[in-house]
Amino acid sequence: MDKKNCKKWFKNPSKNPLTNRNIKPHKQTFKKLSKDCEKFVTCTKMRGLHNINQSCYMDSVLFALFAKPNAFITRHILHKKLTRRKKLECNTDPALDLRIRKELQHELNRVTHSIRVAKNINYCSALRGIFAKCPYIIDFAAPGDQEAGEFLQYLFKIFNVGGAKKEVINFGTNSLAKNPRKKIKTSSRIFASTPIQFIGSFRLLEVQPYTDLKTFLANTEDSGELKGDNLFYAINKVFRRRISKEKLIATPYLVFYLQRAHPIPVFRFNDDDEEYDYDYGESDEEDYDESDYDESDDEDDESDYDEEEGGRVITTKIIPNRKITLSKKTLTLTAIVVHMGTINSGHYIAYIKCGRIWYEYNDVSPKLEKIGTYDDMLQHYPSPLERGTLYFYL
Repeated sequence: MDKKNCKKWFKNPSKNPLTNRNIKPHKQTFKKLSKDCEKFVTCTKMRGLHNINQSCYMDSVLFALFAKPNAFITRHILHKKLTRRKKLECNTDPALDLRIRKELQHELNRVTHSIRVAKNINYCSALRGIFAKCPYIIDFAAPGDQEAGEFLQYLFKIFNVGGAKKEVINFGTNSLAKNPRKKIKTSSRIFASTPIQFIGSFRLLEVQPYTDLKTFLANTEDSGELKGDNLFYAINKVFRRRISKEKLIATPYLVFYLQRAHPIPVFRFNDDDEEYDYDYGESDEEDYDESDYDESDDEDDESDYDEEEGGRVITTKIIPNRKITLSKKTLTLTAIVVHMGTINSGHYIAYIKCGRIWYEYNDVSPKLEKIGTYDDMLQHYPSPLERGTLYFYL
């Protein structure tokens, strides 16, 4: 495929530039075009949206999703055939609900075309106008800071983006040992799921620094000791403890959503002054030594704690794997959305991989800036290890 035909395809990914016939994103033709034309994607010439009224969370997610052509997002969002459905997302009137979703899909295609080729849309104002017609528990139509991960969940919910499969296995045991040897499998099931793998703030507080991101593909929930009416009844047996293991087993597209905003302080009773103190979860700190105090450390702490709300930003270092293999399918890290600032005030930017080179997109100055290799990106500021909130794999 030559550069001229690839440019035609970038402008209209639903048409084969050689035959002018419609192509479907899940077919082999689309995948071949994507592979052949990737070498002509010039990241330095891409232009994302400009910041308006604290739109960085939205702009960064849109860039990470749509800047580079990929079959999954094209099939499940941009070119998805929308129909009326029982579970309404935007309006109680099925016809109006469908019309709003189609309007949103059309605008997302315009934004995608602008990012990749046209550079004719500067702001997300039109999108926010459509979001106003599709209310959610969070108002993404209004100006103000929001979590990028929650916006991504909202977008996937509107288009009912699925494609992932998870397995849950339940066990019952009467042992209270940390790793019980004797446990009985009580049930298991495989179910369809969203490709967003959510990792809550409490789990982030539990893991060790430099944990691999792929560790979060599986999760174990332990009930601890159960008593009385809370005993676990299954397969005609009674157990004092229930253990559930959930893992992602297959997906063509994957996004890890790390909830680094932890707004809930832990109360701890202070025996000396008989008052309650806030404990922000730093249980592994060394004993305080006044001689070690350095006033300059206060500036660093401001990014991790928000005393006004009693919350914190979790900066546990997580290593984003270059590749993750699930059911013999290998997914590659393609983009990261990173947050800097406090729990109530901050800014989102995105890192995107083009070929073997990583670039930074910041909607304050939408022109991409070259970072370098994967290793260069890991050392870039703000740190994708400490501040990464969304990690995209394709």
